[in-house]
Amino acid sequence: MFASVLPLRAIAFQILFLLMAIAIESHVFAVQLTLPPKQTNGISPQQSVQIAATLNLLTAIAGWFVFFSVQPLLSPLLKQQLLGFIFFDQWSADAAFPAILAGFLTFFASFAVKLLGLSALEWLLLSPAEWAALREASSPRYRSGQRLLRDKDRDKKPPTNLSNTLLAANAFSYTAILAVLFARRIVDEVILRVG
Repeated sequence: MFASVLPLRAIAFQILFLLMAIAIESHVFAVQLTLPPKQTNGISPQQSVQIAATLNLLTAIAGWFVFFSVQPLLSPLLKQQLLGFIFFDQWSADAAFPAILAGFLTFFASFAVKLLGLSALEWLLLSPAEWAALREASSPRYRSGQRLLRDKDRDKKPPTNLSNTLLAANAFSYTAILAVLFARRIVDEVILRVG
């Protein structure tokens, strides 16, 4: 009775997907992300894992909150298909298009949540002196002085666009998760044919 109520498979896959996303996105962050003014040569691997874990946990919490908020508003048939798919791994051909649409919406919603989360993290982690340095860095006088120093700082990483880095990290992690879901579906089909 307890096993039919508690969706252990969904919980296990949520944990697997979170770990995969954290590993993939932390690598992308370590390679591409710079958070001025402290680190001009990038962030450390430990910081990238912390940032990826924070953003993915925030996204997972926000996603489940939205899911449980929207789920009562769905039609009974769609609600039954959605709950059967997510919690009990019961897939139907009628639910294919809504599932694909939900996947695209989830991708862009998670990107938006991660972008807001990273902006909030950056804001929370900067000291007042670093905020003053950021304000000075955005002033026109500083930018004209930066042009003179460009030749001197060629060995440093160029600043990256935060949204491009997050989009790349999100795309890589979603692609890996999609590959795991397809591989799982293929293995399930092979097991059903053999057994």
